[in-house]
Amino acid sequence: MSNLLTKANKEELIALGTVDYAKAKEMSEKFHLPNMRSVVAFCSNANTSINYIGSPKAKRKKPATSKAAMVEAICKGLSIESCEGLEKATGLALNKLLQNIA
Repeated sequence: MSNLLTKANKEELIALGTVDYAKAKEMSEKFHLPNMRSVVAFCSNANTSINYIGSPKAKRKKPATSKAAMVEAICKGLSIESCEGLEKATGLALNKLLQNIA
């Protein structure tokens, strides 16, 4: 998709040396492009001397509790050795049951 960039646009990007997400967005607006994909594609290309730094990815807040762990906690809360078949319940149902036991 870097064919939307003119030779002058490409030279300007190469002159920057390092381009991050915000700079790529700024340059795509400057070049009057519909989106920044062409700029990112050109900067990410291994044949260019541009170092592209992408935006940081969002991290998960905390890992979800597994259904097996919830079933084990329910069995322990009810003082039962085995809760066969309970592991086939939905995670939402297991979570509600676990909250109402405690």
